[in-house]
Amino acid sequence: MAIPAFVFSSGNLPKLKAKQLSKAFPHLKLSAAQEATARALGYSSWFECSQRGLLGQPSPSDQEAGLTVRVARYCHQAGVLMKIGITPSEADRWVRTWGLTGQSTLAPEYGRPRYCVWNEALERFERGEIDESLLLEEFGEQCYSKYPEIDRPQRVCPGVILGPMGKYPHYVVDPAIGAQIPIYLRGPHSNFHYEDDGDVLAMCVPGFPAGKAMEKIFPRLNRIQHEWHFGTKHPEASDKSISKLVAAAMARPDELMVVSQRWMPTPGGEYDHSRYALACLRGSDFAAFLNTKGVIDPSSVIWFRDVELSRHFEEWSDWLDGFVWGPELPPLPVFEGARKHQPSVPLYSYPFMKAPMSGDEYGGNSEHHCLLPLDEDYDDEYATDEADFVGEVNG
Repeated sequence: MAIPAFVFSSGNLPKLKAKQLSKAFPHLKLSAAQEATARALGYSSWFECSQRGLLGQPSPSDQEAGLTVRVARYCHQAGVLMKIGITPSEADRWVRTWGLTGQSTLAPEYGRPRYCVWNEALERFERGEIDESLLLEEFGEQCYSKYPEIDRPQRVCPGVILGPMGKYPHYVVDPAIGAQIPIYLRGPHSNFHYEDDGDVLAMCVPGFPAGKAMEKIFPRLNRIQHEWHFGTKHPEASDKSISKLVAAAMARPDELMVVSQRWMPTPGGEYDHSRYALACLRGSDFAAFLNTKGVIDPSSVIWFRDVELSRHFEEWSDWLDGFVWGPELPPLPVFEGARKHQPSVPLYSYPFMKAPMSGDEYGGNSEHHCLLPLDEDYDDEYATDEADFVGEVNG
């Protein structure tokens, strides 16, 4: 979804926002953060942003422009961040903290990657600036954990920290390393389940102890994943399939393929199980998605809301969300009834519940708020004062 370039009223705005982005994601050099900021504002480069950003009437803020405009901007901004390797979940939360084109709606501590928060705490502990009791008080958790011995963040290897996160501990990964993990293994978060995802880190992170990878009940890779990862057919398949799927999709380049089928959210955090939101790609974009190993451009996703389905697309939604382990593929997911429905503004900035394709990261074939719908805000307890955030960055 293309957006008009944002005209700002102060030349300091893009400079400040680029500094905020670089501070939140320290692996980004300031020059990279500046280019990303410019693209997120709707410009092709930092130079163009600097030259044209003050020309004309200032654009209305997200709050002034209305919900439809805000949703489009959030989706675009998150997509820009995903393209530079920031995980979908962290991108989605950061645009709410960033307040690039309006007021921030999420406090900085909830917009920063968990790895950066834990790493900063461990560095303070290692320098003697905080003691063990304060580390436990701020970041410890034991009561509900299946592994009470993992009661605080602890380094596993360079770039990976293991720590408590509810019932199961999770590994968190330095965003610089996470950007190198294929999206079909990484999923939308940079959190990796202690029991399920050690094998992914053992495959992808230098120095990660191989002994931390617990035995898998299911094979990690299904048919598409296996071809993406190894370039060969799945051991249980009779033939490779991606080239055939690409050819089939290109034969129908303008028809819509359903890549994700989601229950419609309702007020109060519930879901309407009789109505769906569908995230679709045109046949040519679906072919590109397969050829780029699961990398998806959010701007190419076409959303439909409040759809009553006569045919369900769980087969492909499940494949692309990692739920199905068998080698055989379902038919091409053509949305035959698309002409009966009007496209809508995006529901999420990233269409998948989990990825393509992290099979065990969240477990269970059920809807999950790994991302908040774009037209909703976090509860007031997570909100921030924009002035406080600006002061913190400038300081």
